[in-house]
Amino acid sequence: MSSNDYPLTTFLADHSIRPIFRLPVFEDWLFWLADRTGIQALFKCAPAHYSYSPGTIRRCTRHGIHFELDISTYHGWMIYYRRSGNRRVSDLVNRGDTVMDVGANIGEVTLLCAQKTGPDGLVIAFEPNPATFAQLSKMLALNPGLNCVLVNQALGSMTGPVTMVQPDNRNPGTCTIASSTTPGKALSANIPLTTLDQYIEEHPISRLNLIKLDVEGYELNVLQGAEKTISRYRPVLVIELVDSHQKRHGHSAADIVKFVLQHDYRVTDFSGQTPFGIHDHFEDCSLDITCVPNECVSR
Repeated sequence: MSSNDYPLTTFLADHSIRPIFRLPVFEDWLFWLADRTGIQALFKCAPAHYSYSPGTIRRCTRHGIHFELDISTYHGWMIYYRRSGNRRVSDLVNRGDTVMDVGANIGEVTLLCAQKTGPDGLVIAFEPNPATFAQLSKMLALNPGLNCVLVNQALGSMTGPVTMVQPDNRNPGTCTIASSTTPGKALSANIPLTTLDQYIEEHPISRLNLIKLDVEGYELNVLQGAEKTISRYRPVLVIELVDSHQKRHGHSAADIVKFVLQHDYRVTDFSGQTPFGIHDHFEDCSLDITCVPNECVSR
């Protein structure tokens, strides 16, 4: 059912009503009502993240993971108000797996995957933004016992220092490596950049089951620097595919699909239900894709 099927939800979502939910008593009531009724669409009534003052902190537990969130930021708000769909990535993970989270942000996917892989598995998380990496480290400290390695580096197709920019100051997840067409304020000119192949050469692993890749348009560069890794381990790839982000770096979403297909993968939408081919159109697309080695696809 949509929120329009619930008159109360429609009323509460009115823009003139929503500001009251910034008050703690009404915020608590909204969570109580959603839990009592099971209507998760009620969280559409919550004020937008940008309506909160910077540094508005909430502590919560989601799917057994403890978080300390700044809900004035987009991703913190999404986790707190149960709007994030990132749990589905961990549904692809099994106990004992090794996972790489490239573009880990504050660690939602990292921690959910580590929860699934268990003590015999490993999650290696890459987050280059120093401020976001500090938040990622804090989240891991709130969840002792999870087997994670956190890496404060960017990945690409070469090595050396790079400059990063953040187009949206209320969304650290938009942080990306600077290009001539990337908007935003520069964060640092000395972010270390390496390739995934180089990282694994320096930090050997016995297996790699899944790579989640969300780096705001730099995905093709990361894949180009991971060709040996992909050929050796044949991991499942979950990739954010946003054509406008790719164009900032001189690529297109179609270039990513072509690269993965050429490495003998089956490419589908995230659900795995809709296959994509080299002749499909990806102009202006914004979606997540799942890429499974053809030798692992059930026939």
